[in-house]
Amino acid sequence: MVRKNKNRHSSGGRGGRIGSGPSSTVSCSIPELQKFVPGESLKRPGFVSAGESYIVKANHFKLTYNETLCRYHVLIDPKPTSAGDVMIQLAKLYGQSRLGGRLPAYDGKKSLYTSRPFPFTCEAFKVTLPDQENILCGLPRGKRHFRVQITLDKVLFGRIDSEEFYQAFNTILRELFLGRLYFFSPISFSVIIFVDC
Repeated sequence: MVRKNKNRHSSGGRGGRIGSGPSSTVSCSIPELQKFVPGESLKRPGFVSAGESYIVKANHFKLTYNETLCRYHVLIDPKPTSAGDVMIQLAKLYGQSRLGGRLPAYDGKKSLYTSRPFPFTCEAFKVTLPDQENILCGLPRGKRHFRVQITLDKVLFGRIDSEEFYQAFNTILRELFLGRLYFFSPISFSVIIFVDC
């Protein structure tokens, strides 16, 4: 059998002890709501009033794009500490020649997206990263050699409900906004990715 003591109140102290002290009452007032009359603009209290202009920043924008995107599977051997560095070097070395001037957007893992297909379906590239200083000990790291295989995985058609299409555009926009573009400026990247056929 359990007894309940209705006179006990929390003391609010650490540990949640129950005491028999008086309870305190907390009061709060709710501000009066402004009534909305259709056809009238509401005033924003404390900032601006009706008729004054102010800037509204939004986190969305209109996007126009090609209806077809190509997704390529990327395999880098041996596994690098920074796959992005390897892909940047690959784009510098082979961008205008073997990649056919296409603009890739790399997700940092295993997918590479382009607005137009590369001039191959499967190809291997040799990439050498230049000497860099080792961050941990400050000694030169030496040149590192990688083999990068790029294989056409899938051609995505612009169905706006496709999750794969969303992933592709997420990768492309991340590359664009972070400025990690491989061999073109952001302006030319956006023109070719979204406008060029």
